[in-house]
Amino acid sequence: MIVGTSTAPAYPYISSDFIYNQGSFTTLTTDFGISGINNSNNLVGGSQSGLAFFLSNSQSQIQYLGNGTARGINDNGVIVGYDGTHGFIVNNGSYTLFDEPNAASYYGFQVTDANGINNNGEIVGIYSDALGNIHAFIDNNGVFTDFNIAGAHDNQFGRDKRQRPTGRQLY
Repeated sequence: MIVGTSTAPAYPYISSDFIYNQGSFTTLTTDFGISGINNSNNLVGGSQSGLAFFLSNSQSQIQYLGNGTARGINDNGVIVGYDGTHGFIVNNGSYTLFDEPNAASYYGFQVTDANGINNNGEIVGIYSDALGNIHAFIDNNGVFTDFNIAGAHDNQFGRDKRQRPTGRQLY
């Protein structure tokens, strides 16, 4: 199953969330941007009002987590995301901000963005350095490793179900 948000290529740039499952698209008319799903079909994302959310497959009520966008959820229910400056992790109801240790301010902005988490608790994401360059990282229980492609100026990564890094690089 794949979830995401599609946006029309021209004004008024209307966005629709979707679920793709076994060759079939389902469009959802919400004011939310769905960005993650786990094997229990629990959804996470961000609302247009700037709040991260969690929607359990077994409940119809949305739980707001805090500022930002939730980007990933593992099968243990641990959620990661981005509050606009810092990465965050939500574990057992506790919302904690974190930064990649090499993240530095660039024109007044420091960015750490957690994009995904696997069932082992490894977090993947991106951060900006003092020159504004974007780097990918893997956080394995507080041990951060840069994961970059030589010559790329933008690296973004996630993890597939086999826990292999996936992503894109811009040159």
